[in-house]
Amino acid sequence: MHPLIPILMTTALCTSALSADAFDNIISSLPQPVSKSSFHGFDRFDFKYNDIPSIIVTPKQWHPAHPWIWRARFFGHEPQTDIALLNSGFVLVYHDVAGLFGAPSAVARWNGFYDFLVKKYQFSPKPVLEGMSRGGLIIFNWAKQNPEKVAAIYADAPVCDFKSWPLAPNKNTPGDAAQCLKAYNLTAEQAVAYTDQPFDNLEPLAKHNVPVLSVCGATDSVVPMVENTSILAYRFSKLGGNIRIIAKHDCEHHPHSLKDPSVIANFLKAHSIGENDFIRLHGGNLASSTHAFRSQQAANVAFLGGSITEMNGYTKHIENDLKALYPNCQFNFINAGISSTCSDTGAFRLQKDILSKVPQGQLNMLFVEFAVNDNQDGHFPAKRSERAMEGIVRQTLTHSPNSDIVFLYTANESHLANYDKGSVTIDKAPVAYDNTRQPGVVPHEIAAHETVAEYYHIPSINFAADVQQRMQHGEFDWKKFGGVHPAPFGAAIYGDDVACLLKAQAVAANEPPASRPLPPPMSPFSLEDASLVTPDKAQADANWTLGQPDWKNLQGSFRKTFASYPMIYATIPGATLSLEFKSSRIGIFLLAGPDAGVVTVSIDDQPPKDFDLYHPYSSGLHYPYSVVFADELDKNVPHTMKMTISQQHNAASCGNAVRIMYFEN
Repeated sequence: MHPLIPILMTTALCTSALSADAFDNIISSLPQPVSKSSFHGFDRFDFKYNDIPSIIVTPKQWHPAHPWIWRARFFGHEPQTDIALLNSGFVLVYHDVAGLFGAPSAVARWNGFYDFLVKKYQFSPKPVLEGMSRGGLIIFNWAKQNPEKVAAIYADAPVCDFKSWPLAPNKNTPGDAAQCLKAYNLTAEQAVAYTDQPFDNLEPLAKHNVPVLSVCGATDSVVPMVENTSILAYRFSKLGGNIRIIAKHDCEHHPHSLKDPSVIANFLKAHSIGENDFIRLHGGNLASSTHAFRSQQAANVAFLGGSITEMNGYTKHIENDLKALYPNCQFNFINAGISSTCSDTGAFRLQKDILSKVPQGQLNMLFVEFAVNDNQDGHFPAKRSERAMEGIVRQTLTHSPNSDIVFLYTANESHLANYDKGSVTIDKAPVAYDNTRQPGVVPHEIAAHETVAEYYHIPSINFAADVQQRMQHGEFDWKKFGGVHPAPFGAAIYGDDVACLLKAQAVAANEPPASRPLPPPMSPFSLEDASLVTPDKAQADANWTLGQPDWKNLQGSFRKTFASYPMIYATIPGATLSLEFKSSRIGIFLLAGPDAGVVTVSIDDQPPKDFDLYHPYSSGLHYPYSVVFADELDKNVPHTMKMTISQQHNAASCGNAVRIMYFEN
């Protein structure tokens, strides 16, 4: 069975949020007496369940998924993560197993308390577990026996072998050692041969795809990494398990946690509710596509983007996860990634490369990825990115009104540098499941994409900000990630972020909306009516040729992707063509190589302007990109564009060539 499947076997998540007042019914029915106090501004309730001390801390408003974090030990110590999750609508829970060291009796105690919360009070069937130090014993031992009931594990300097602590002779903990042996009903000799430590028998956790984050002191001498987390990580990884490690340099056993717990909270939120600082719903969901994947025999999913989409990378992870989540649905995947292309080219070619290949109304899901190329290839101002992304959205929803769209923001060095200029800000005032915070300085093209996502209630995933935060905490470096075109390691990180969103939406089981009318456009010049015009529609003089250039005898490499594209080309200064059109914009989609020239363009006999077609990446490649000559024309009247190859050319260019694949209007 694929590790994603068990999540569909759990009870569907609740869909209504509970306010603090609504907790009154729960609290009033707890075993009495119940004492109320404050926990960092949140209501704390202490009571006994089966005569065992227990604690529930309630958020200001419970997230609709009814998530909870189960603290294993040392309640209130280094509470940063607990507070962050309370701010995000989680309930904080504690049920005392002190002195039991994760023994079977502790597991049995937790089993009963879990049933009490889930069956009686409709807590989510999959809590996140938090264990510091000896708390690692119970969280892993309970999770191994109940893997289908765990959303994620946060282990902080965890004990993964009681022989390392408290039984190690050099630890000088005779009282704890004796208590541990008693809890397990073992002699010292039997303890040496015990084979069900937290790092043993991890197959159930790997099979059920339970993710683990371990935060440790790299120089911990009390619970050494090499004797605990390192062994667990090695064994878990060999089984295909998902484990992340943050090793704090020059840090002993204390202090636990991180001063800024965002990276921990983001991990736990992603794997439980499918939302965090980087995975954002913007008031939307994936209800339409989820319903289609469940109820239909076939579905259409498309990817639109640049080379990061075109390559064998994150898209394969998404494809595999969707097939695993919905095994009864036959998926038709369309990968319309084209290297080097930006969001405006994406808007122009959307109809040709995706919508024309899917029956009207039957594109179920579209992933859009252009953040990197809008940055490093196009150097787009925010307005250009915003108009293009809005055009992609409106074209898609006009074709398939119930299509779900997801924006993806991949990472490059520029994005990482932007996000590194600031630090994550943790809200002091409790805010229910607030996912609006962003670290650092948001790159303007990502901000533009987000503006569109917010307006149209489109989920988005900010890979770039997530990667930067994780690199900042030393999980990996840019080289290991693989750079702009991620290595399998980096592609898996992108895929895992998307999987968190897909899994949470699959469990939420929201009913599809009855209808989703398009709101008014944000801009009258968005690319919602963008189209490609084949070059044969131009009126050209004898200096132009329709067909394919002789690529073998031209300087610079040529991508076979464009071998079948129609093309009009010329290399002689003075070559002239014209095109009549009726649109608010006009431009060209061209290949600009080492010999790219300059064109002089006049629209409606207005004063001409020069456009240098040589791109910074043209020196060794016939580079594909869009050049826009005008984008705010009156679309209700006809226009004429006249283009002439100039005598001038870029100093880096060796010629005056113009090779046009399409006109764009």
